[in-house]
Parts: sequence; structure tokens; C-alpha cells
Amino acid sequence: MTGERLSFARWLGVERSYGGSWDYARVLVNGTRVWESPSDANLVETARQPHELDISALANGRSAVRVRFTLHSDGSVTYGGWNLDEVRLTGMSTVVTTAVAEERAPAKAVLQPGVPNPATPSTTLRFDLPERGDVDLSIFDVRGRRVRTLLRGVREAGRPAVRWDGLTDAGAPGPAGVYVCRLATPRGALSRKLVLVR
Repeated sequence: MTGERLSFARWLGVERSYGGSWDYARVLVNGTRVWESPSDANLVETARQPHELDISALANGRSAVRVRFTLHSDGSVTYGGWNLDEVRLTGMSTVVTTAVAEERAPAKAVLQPGVPNPATPSTTLRFDLPERGDVDLSIFDVRGRRVRTLLRGVREAGRPAVRWDGLTDAGAPGPAGVYVCRLATPRGALSRKLVLVR
């Protein structure tokens, strides 16, 4: 799926986090924090509140999406707690693209440098695809072992962008270091070095 969004209804009471050392509430998607309660003020909601988060950068094309709601408390405030309801993951089952009639397909396959590079810990990878065909965009470690498959399958000509969140295929954070992004197309393979900083 693409364009995934996480929506839920929430009634939350949590003391200010004071830089994460007091209380905090967090929402994580595939191990990456997508929301956290304020560091400098208590958050005490007086009624149920609807919330929606764009999680497409962490979920696009993934075979599994893990959502985790956490609440940490130092025990000094009695009103802390999550009340959650109507948790939903939504998205589109196909990629929706908008094209301009005058726009032409790229002349050749090009793999652009990751932005940012070093990845801290995520980076966006863009490439030009001159014709429809099989594409494999993957991250490898310096020993040539596949760390993460970002995109695999038939794609239309164009200039797609894919985000790597620094996670492995197993959903674990990849260690800091040098990686290689490899784009394989029917016309050959291209690669770029990436540095992951934690």
C-alpha cells in the first residue's frame, strides 16, 4: 500500500516529559517515533480527541506495519494514562501518479544521491526510470549483504522517490556506517554510497 495514514481517537493525560526524563507518551511506527507528548508542559485532554498521522514515509510498500503506543511514567502524577479507540490504518492499494501530457520520460536510468547524506537516520532516494520495467531498489552493507529492499517489481517510467528510514527488512535499526544503495533495472545496475549516522 501507499499513502498510509494512522488515525485514532485519544483521551490522554500525561505530565511534561522534561526532555524524556519525566513522563511521556509516544507513538512509534516500525520502531520510529512519529509523535511524542510535549517536553515543556503537561498534556491533559478534557475530552476524546481525533488524531491522524501521515506514516507513509515509514510504511509505503512494507509487508508489515507495526504501531506501538507507549506511556512512560515516573509515578509522581496520578492522572496519567492513554484511552485509545477507533485505531485505523488506511492507504491506497495502488500508486497514484499525476502526469502532465508534455512531460517526457527520463532519457536514461539515473540514481540520485540520497538526501540527506549522511542519513540521520533517514534519507530520500530518487531515481529516473526511462521505461516501464522491473526495478529493484535495495540497501546493502559494505560486505554486499542485502539489508533492506525498498522497492521491487514493475514500475512505470518516471522519477519516483523512496525514503529509507534506516531500518533493516526485519524492522531493526541498522548500525551506523557505510551502506550502498543499488538500483537494478532492465538496462543495468547503478549504485550510490550512503552513510548512516545514529
